[in-house]
Amino acid sequence: MADLFPEGLTKKEFDLLNRCSNEISDTPLDDLLKQAARHLEKVRCAHIENLFVNFKLARHIYQTFQRLTDEWENIPSHGKPWLKGMIRYFTLSSDLECDFTSPIGFDDDVEIMNACLRLAGREELCIAPEDFDDV
Repeated sequence: MADLFPEGLTKKEFDLLNRCSNEISDTPLDDLLKQAARHLEKVRCAHIENLFVNFKLARHIYQTFQRLTDEWENIPSHGKPWLKGMIRYFTLSSDLECDFTSPIGFDDDVEIMNACLRLAGREELCIAPEDFDDV
């Protein structure tokens, strides 16, 4: 694991992100993005059944992943394991806040994403979950 780590996370968030980063260290980036796309489709279906599921926020998170993978060669090496872990974290439907039942189900995903983006020097991609509350 990298010597630098994302800051501003709770212990639970950091521990789960660290576990995700370690689990997928050898997983190709394309495979992670496919897993994220499948999760996003599940979120879309869940949103149809429960309008409180914030598909708009989940879609924006996924689009951020796409942007990062397009620019992967320019990402500092110390940020890459954490960014891969961040994508894996997104694919967990029952992480610290259930993605499919709670209106704040993706707030923890945003916290993880923003911490990893700051570590990788991509602060301009950070978002505020409340900007996507008009579900």
